[in-house]
Amino acid sequence: MDLTISTLKESILVLKATFKSTSLKLSTVQSAPTTAALASLITDVQTSNAKKTEKLKGYKEGSVKIVTKDELDVTEAELRKWSRKRKARVEAYKNLEAVLLDNGCNREEVRDKAGIEEDTYPGSLL
Repeated sequence: MDLTISTLKESILVLKATFKSTSLKLSTVQSAPTTAALASLITDVQTSNAKKTEKLKGYKEGSVKIVTKDELDVTEAELRKWSRKRKARVEAYKNLEAVLLDNGCNREEVRDKAGIEEDTYPGSLL
């Protein structure tokens, strides 16, 4: 009887190890996409690849102009220059408006006299 019990205990250890590895394989198989899902994913990747290939064709042929680092630097410098000028103008307007408001005018009158309707620039400073 003791021999049978010890044999069964040993076989239980082997069965537990087998169960664990088999369970791991099963969960891997279950988490993998199905054949239909794979077909859909492949189609999506092929479509994306075709779009990217078409876009790259313009660069390879030279029909799309590539912006150089120097051109980018010049454009960024211009943006900084005009942004500073705009900020200075807005500050000047705010100071003038403050003086006029102190003299008894209301904000709507000041803007009507100056011909200012509204600031449509993104990130408006007014």
